[in-house]
Amino acid sequence: MVWQFMSEAAQSPRRAAVAFWQRLDGRMLVVWNRRYRGWTFAGGMVEPDESPLAAVVRELEEEAGVFALCLEPLYDAPVEKVLDVQRGQHVHVYRILAARGVPREMELGCPVSWFTQEEFLASCPFHGFYRRMFEVVAVPCPREPQERGSADGKVQNA
Repeated sequence: MVWQFMSEAAQSPRRAAVAFWQRLDGRMLVVWNRRYRGWTFAGGMVEPDESPLAAVVRELEEEAGVFALCLEPLYDAPVEKVLDVQRGQHVHVYRILAARGVPREMELGCPVSWFTQEEFLASCPFHGFYRRMFEVVAVPCPREPQERGSADGKVQNA
């Protein structure tokens, strides 16, 4: 009888981490993905010994030239239709709450843009995954901070 031992990393699905960044007008940051010939959120594979959080911060900077200052987990699920077994089979999506920098093309031929949800789903090779995410999470369009008066009469952001 032959026994084969596999590391935990080899047994678990390959993980990816992506950045969901939505402006006040509801448009979302997208990056052209040459591998899949479509628009995707900035992101990529989680490297061995790297957390999904560290991966999404790294990928956002590599792909859009932006450094995430504050983010939160938004959605976490397996990919139903795996296009490439060497790529992510489980995706961690993080909402960007604050970042430093202006998104820009970091790799020649991979521009960045801001799409509505409809534009994104129509042009994303992973539209099934993200359609489920939008249904489950019910991502709202962000609002402007409301102003409120303080006891001393100064205006503060809510």
